[in-house]
Amino acid sequence: MISGSVEWENNQRLQVLYVKHHDWLNAVAYKLTKDRDEACDLVGSVYLFLAEKCNPKLYYADSFNLQYLRSFISSRFINMRKRGNKQYNTTYFDSFDSPSNEYDVESDQKFETAYWGVMTELNEMKATPKWVSGKLFEIYHFSDMTIDAVAKDVGISKSTCFIHIDKTKRFLKTKIKNPFDNE
Repeated sequence: MISGSVEWENNQRLQVLYVKHHDWLNAVAYKLTKDRDEACDLVGSVYLFLAEKCNPKLYYADSFNLQYLRSFISSRFINMRKRGNKQYNTTYFDSFDSPSNEYDVESDQKFETAYWGVMTELNEMKATPKWVSGKLFEIYHFSDMTIDAVAKDVGISKSTCFIHIDKTKRFLKTKIKNPFDNE
C-alpha cells in the first residue's frame, strides 16, 4: 500500500480506533446486547465494515466518527433482532455442510438465466423512454447506495427516485420469470 492512499489512511485510522476506542465500542455493544460474545461480534462487524468500505466521509479527527459507529452498532443489533438472529444461527449454516444437500445445477441455471434476462432488459431500456428508470434501478441495485443516496447523487427527490426504481422492478417482474418460484 502506498502512503497517502485511501487504503493506507483507512488502515492507520483503524489502528487508532482499535488502540483508543476498542473498549468504548465493546461497552456500547455490550450495553445493547447484554452478552459479551454478541457484543464482540457487533464490534467485529464494525471493523470489517470500515476496512471494506474505506469511506473518508466517516473520518473524524485521527480516527472515525464515533457517533456514527455507535449508530452503526445499534442499527446492526436492531436488524439482527428483527431477523431473529438468522445470520448468527449456526444450525442454519450447518445444514449446508450435510452431504444430503447436493449442488442443484437446475436452480443455478434458472438463477443465471434470470440474471442475464434482467441485464438484457436493462440494456434494452437504454434505447427507450424508460432509460431513466432503468438507469436509476441499475445504480441502486448494483451498488451499496441507498435510495436517499442515489437521489442526492443524481439531484432528484427521494420519492421520484423510488417511483422510477419501483416502476423498473414491476416491469422486470412481468418480463423475467422468478427463479425462486417453484413451478
